[in-house]
Amino acid sequence: MKERTDPTMQTIADLAGVSRMTVSRALKNHPSIPPGTCQRIQKIASQLGYRPNPLVSALMTQLRNARAPKLKPVIAFLAAHPDAVYASGHTYNAQIHAGAAERAAQLGYKLERFSLIEPGMTWHRMCGMLHARGIPGVVLAPLPDPIPAIDFDWTRFACAVVGYSYRKPELHRAANDQFNTIRTAVHRLTELGYARIGLAIRHEDDRRVDNKWAGGFLSFHPYLPAGRKLPVFLWHYQPSPTRKRSAEGFESWEGRVERPAGFAEWVERHRPDAILALQPIVVRGWLSSLGLRVPRDIALVSLNLQPGQSGFSGIDQNNTLLGAAAVELVVEQIHHNEHGVPARAKTVMISGDWIDGGTTRPAAA
Repeated sequence: MKERTDPTMQTIADLAGVSRMTVSRALKNHPSIPPGTCQRIQKIASQLGYRPNPLVSALMTQLRNARAPKLKPVIAFLAAHPDAVYASGHTYNAQIHAGAAERAAQLGYKLERFSLIEPGMTWHRMCGMLHARGIPGVVLAPLPDPIPAIDFDWTRFACAVVGYSYRKPELHRAANDQFNTIRTAVHRLTELGYARIGLAIRHEDDRRVDNKWAGGFLSFHPYLPAGRKLPVFLWHYQPSPTRKRSAEGFESWEGRVERPAGFAEWVERHRPDAILALQPIVVRGWLSSLGLRVPRDIALVSLNLQPGQSGFSGIDQNNTLLGAAAVELVVEQIHHNEHGVPARAKTVMISGDWIDGGTTRPAAA
C-alpha cells in the first residue's frame, strides 16, 4: 500500500478556488484576508490533513528577517508612572522596563516607552497615535492605584500585560507567581527557626492579585498547630490629599505612612517572630515606633526585593524576567498575525528567589 503524503498548498488552493499566496496568508490568519475566507481555507486544509513543516517555516522566517529593513519594528511600552520612575533604575517598574527593552532588542525589535499620564493624553488618543505609527504590539506596564477606566481598541494590536492591574478584557499576561513566592518565604523562615510567621499587607495589593498573597499564606494553616496560625493583618494606604502624583510621590511614600489602627494590637496579641510584607520599610518604621528592633526582636521579610531595600531578606521576584516574558508574548502574537483579545488568554508565571539579608537571623549551627 502506497504511503499517503500530505497535500500541497496548491491542492488546497485549487479546492478553495484561490491562489497559493491567499492560502499561505489564510493559514496564518493574515489581516489582509477576510476572517470568513480564512476559516473556509483552514477547514479545507484540516480536512485534507495538511500540516505545515516547522523547519520550512523557520527557514522562511529567517530569510524574511535577512531581507528586512535595518529599521527595527517598534513595540510600545505603555507606562502610567512619571519618567523619573524609569530613569532612576531603582524601582519595580524600571526593572520590568529594562527586562522588556533587552528582550525586545534580542528579538529584533525596539521597545519605546509611551506615557499615559502626559497632559491631554487619553486612551483613545494613545490608541490612535500607536496605530498611526504602525506599531504592531503593546506591552502594558502595571498601573498605579486607583485603577482608571480603560477605553482602548485592543483589536489593532498584539498585547500583553504585566501583573494584574488590567482586568478586562483578559489579555495574555506575565506575572510573578505570588502563591509560590509567599510559600518560598515561609519555608525559608521555617528553616531559619521562625515559628510564628505573620503577613502584613495592604488590602489593595492583595486584591490586585486575586488574593494570592493571603491565599499562599493561609495555605499553611491547615497543617499548623492552633497557636501558630496568625491572621493576616490587612491595612489601607491613604495618601495625603495635598500630595501631588509626582515621581517623588510614587517612590518615597513608603517611609512616611502612619501606623494604621490595629497594628500594635495585632503584634501584641499574636506575637509574630517574623513578618512578611510588600512594604518592609513602612513596617520597619511601625515596629520601631513600638520599640521593636529588626531582626533582634522580630524578623522582617520583603516579598518583592528592590534596589531601594538593600539589606533586607526576602524574595527577588526577577522583575526583569517579567518584562522579558511580556515581550515574548507580544512577539509570538506578531509572528502568528494574531491581534486583539485572545479567545483563551494565557499567563506566564515567573518564580522568585530567596535572598538572605540582614533582617533575619542566620540559621542556627
